[in-house]
Amino acid sequence: DCSNLEKLDVSKFKTGNVTNFYCMFYNCGCAADVDVTKFDVSKAEKYDYFLPDDVQVKGKPWKEMFA
Repeated sequence: DCSNLEKLDVSKFKTGNVTNFYCMFYNCGCAADVDVTKFDVSKAEKYDYFLPDDVQVKGKPWKEMFA
C-alpha cells in the first residue's frame, strides 16, 4: 500500500514485458501525479484498478492506454 507516498518517479520503469498492471498505483497517494505516459502496455493482460478511475493520461481516461 503506497497511500502515504507523496512522490514517485517511474521514468526508469521498464514495462515492455509486464503483463499484470493490476492495482499498481490505485491506492497511491500521488497517483494523479505519476507520469505513466511512457509505459509500454502492449503485453498487458490484467490492468483493473491500475490507477484511480478519475485519473487521466494525456487528457484521456487511463483505461484508454490499454485499448
